[in-house]
Amino acid sequence: MSTADTSVDVFLDATAAGGPAIALRAVPAKSRVPRTDLPGVLVRRIDARDARTLAGLYRCMAKAWDFPAHFGANKDAFDDVMRDLPETGRGYLTEITHPAVLLEDSPDDLAWFAGSIAFYADEYAPDRQFGVLLLARRSEEAATGRVWSAAGADVVTVG
Repeated sequence: MSTADTSVDVFLDATAAGGPAIALRAVPAKSRVPRTDLPGVLVRRIDARDARTLAGLYRCMAKAWDFPAHFGANKDAFDDVMRDLPETGRGYLTEITHPAVLLEDSPDDLAWFAGSIAFYADEYAPDRQFGVLLLARRSEEAATGRVWSAAGADVVTVG
């Protein structure tokens, strides 16, 4: 995990040039964190507590990104819809709250998901940006970094 602190804007810019596509931001435990607002970027948010399994991840992402009704809820179909998101001027950002528990009931799938995020970023580059922002409570920041790094994710911290 990279500890270079950068902004979400700079992180997302870097995804279009081959930089890490997953970032971690520590957030206060008690406050509601507003969605990231960047011009030309479509931002969606999921709660990982509802995505502890692969089926749960599919449901959350389908709802957040408004997948078509024919979405097949399997890895190939997921790859297809994630590479065919609605047109945007700049890019895409998925925010994940409680990220330490994402796919915790299906740990092998977290490695697949982390690798897929980098793949999607490469697919959209250089014309558009694609990233995932892990929103972890300060008390969960270290554990989140360990879980995602153990899954093979290249995670950069953002302020």
